[in-house]
This record gives sequence, C-alpha cells and structure tokens, in this order.
Amino acid sequence: MRNPILLAFLFGVTACDPGVSDGQEDTGEADADADADADADADTDADTDTTAAGFTIQGSSLDWLSQLPAAEGLCLELLDPSPALIGDDSILLQSTTLDVAGAFEFTDVVTDTTAGLLVSITDCKGETPAVFTTATGIPIEDVENLKPGDTLSGVTALSLSNPLLAIMQDSLDGIGFTEDLAAGGFVFMFVQDMAGAPLGGATVTCSSCGPTYYWDAEPVDSGLFANGTTGINAATDAAAGAVAIVPAGPPGLYTADDGGAHKFATTLSGSNPGSAIVSAIRATN
Repeated sequence: MRNPILLAFLFGVTACDPGVSDGQEDTGEADADADADADADADTDADTDTTAAGFTIQGSSLDWLSQLPAAEGLCLELLDPSPALIGDDSILLQSTTLDVAGAFEFTDVVTDTTAGLLVSITDCKGETPAVFTTATGIPIEDVENLKPGDTLSGVTALSLSNPLLAIMQDSLDGIGFTEDLAAGGFVFMFVQDMAGAPLGGATVTCSSCGPTYYWDAEPVDSGLFANGTTGINAATDAAAGAVAIVPAGPPGLYTADDGGAHKFATTLSGSNPGSAIVSAIRATN
C-alpha cells in the first residue's frame, strides 16, 4: 500500500533583537525565538491540513445464513486483486474489524487497481473459527473515478458462516459432488436485473467453468441445489437471491444467459483455494 506522505514546510523568519547592535553576533536568543515560531507554524499547519490523501469506503456486512449483520469483531481486509490476474497474491491495502452494528469503514484509500477491489471478511488470528473467508468484489467502475476526499458508501460485504458452509457441502454431496468445497474455494455469484434485483431463470458461464450449481428457496426437500421433483436446479431462483455457485471457479470473465430475455455484462471473477469470491452479473437491459 502506498502510504500518504506529509510534507511540512517550515519558513524561517529573520528577527532583529533590539538588544543586539548592528554587526554584533547574536547570542542565541533570536535563534530560539525563530525555532519557537517555526514549531508553532508547523503545529498550525498540521492542525489545519485536513486534505484527504485518498478516498473512503463505507459499508455493512451481511451474514447470508441469518440475513443479519455479521458478528462484531470479525476481521476485514481491503484487497487489490489486480496481481491475481497474473498468478500473484492480492495486495493488502488496509485492515479493520466490524463494529457492533456490523459496519466498516476504510479511509484514505490509495490504489491504482485495474481489477476493482475486494472486501474480505475472515476470522481474526487466534479467534475460534466462525466464518469461511469470503471476499466481496467492488467493481472497477465503482472506484476508478474516485478522487481524494470522495466516499463510496453502501458497500455490502457478504459473510458465509462455517455452519452454512457445512450445509452447502452436504447439499452438494447429495447430488454427486465429490470434492471439498472449502479446500477448492468457489465463486458465489449473484445474477441481477438492471436495478440490482435477483433475476431468476438464468445460467452462469465462463470460458473454463466446471459444473455450476444454483441455490433454491426450498432447501429442506433435497438440499440447497436440487428440487425433490425436478432434480438438480438448472438455473437461478429469484426467491433464493438468484445465486450460482462455481466450485474452484477459474479467474476470468463470467456472464449469464436467460434465454434472450436480457443481455448481460461480463464480470471479472475467480476463486482461490480456501476462500469464496462474491461477485454479481447484472443485466444491461
């Protein structure tokens, strides 16, 4: 992370001591006065310089299982995923914790990201495991034009609890999935209309995606990803949030198809082992 650098300019003032005659060497009192003036000027500059070095991101968390804010004290990281596009680790920009209301704020954010940002919610080191590391994407379009002093508000960071992860694994096991979902990581993708509302009847694709599983609103019949009558879900369900799961989702461009009713933008996404990446594909008409 590039930290802001404070530059303090101290302007010296030449003072004449009336007790010193012309041409006589100063005894040091004038120097002391000048130093005191300079210190006072520096303090004033520091107190009045309120220009932000970067922009601010404000948001709240959502525990997907309970549909309530995530727990106070969970750790958050603001990440630049740009290096991940070439196989390197994401850049940690800032870190903080959730407050009592499940809200968060990152201030003075400075970044030259080319792939948007991620807000990751995870267990803090040394704490009892409670959540699966989940990073929610902020699209490049939302941050590329932010200037110092600007604020991006209304960001929602999703949190997936370990109990929910266990339900997801059991549901997948029940329809023939044989991998460890947590170990491989996954993409947690929303499909939305132009207004951001869940859009049912859509499928999610990418150039090298494996099987994609779709969340339904009746998990008690055959788990989260199947229906007792129709079998494995074939498309998103608006009543369930229009969520698609792509296990070990490869990095790349994702899009959706609902049979031609809507056109969809492409979304850059991709998961890492041991974590989930939350993204959204939005209709353009």
